[in-house]
Amino acid sequence: MKVLVTGASGFLGGRLCDALLRHGHSVRAFVRRTSDISSLPTPSHTAAAALELAYGDVTDYPSLLAACSGCHVVFHAAAIVESWLPDPSEFLSVNVGGLKNVIQAYKETAKLEKIVYTSSFFALGSTHGYTADESQVNTSF
Repeated sequence: MKVLVTGASGFLGGRLCDALLRHGHSVRAFVRRTSDISSLPTPSHTAAAALELAYGDVTDYPSLLAACSGCHVVFHAAAIVESWLPDPSEFLSVNVGGLKNVIQAYKETAKLEKIVYTSSFFALGSTHGYTADESQVNTSF
């Protein structure tokens, strides 16, 4: 099965690519041209499975749509986790707009069967010391 991993150069994305490759999936790693890709698996670790790089950004719909072509599943792990950015619109553009773009690409790509969405614990905001779950609402935006 061919899978696309958005945010493949991140902490979670790189490990996800490695696990998918070890399970025999063909992986297309979606990264920005400026990304540090050193966390991605090296060819020696991929043995029978293939790792392919696709360059673009989840906020750039044409590049995302092109990356989805031929894939069966999208693991969407791209996100900005720094909620303290000087310009909070970037946080929303990537985390909300990027997810909207992934959903739209899913609707337009014939082979895509599934989206696996991975959020960050930063999406919860402050938990004030208690363990949060899906009922937690982040009111800091």
